Amino acid sequence: TEKPTWKIPFDRFHCIIPMTSFYESAYEGPEAGHIIEFSQSQDELLFAAGIFDVWSDTKENKKLFSFSILTTEPDQFIIEHGHDRTPIFLKYSDAKVWLSLKNQPEKMIEFLKDKNLKPELKVKIDRPLKAGWEKRK
Repeated sequence: TEKPTWKIPFDRFHCIIPMTSFYESAYEGPEAGHIIEFSQSQDELLFAAGIFDVWSDTKENKKLFSFSILTTEPDQFIIEHGHDRTPIFLKYSDAKVWLSLKNQPEKMIEFLKDKNLKPELKVKIDRPLKAGWEKRK
């Protein structure tokens, strides 16, 4: 809410990123050394809270659109599988509310904390990390 890159998007430009799964690098745990896929146990759609922005590329005279998924501390399942953060997931009804919240940083943070859904996840190995991944442990 304070850093210039994130302040305006967090205040005003909210989005929802629907996903069936998300991928993370595992540096510890049983899948260490791999990119792993997390998905909901029932294979249902997940709704991650996000922010977006539009950037002006003056050199090429075009607009660039970007988004970021908001993350938080992981639950025990994610930690056990070797990662240190997790997306903030919302129920569909709460996702619609997230889109409407503007210019109230404290209220928005509380909303995300209160509504943060902890879906039951499953994990599988997607592919190995590139050589040298051990340096990031």
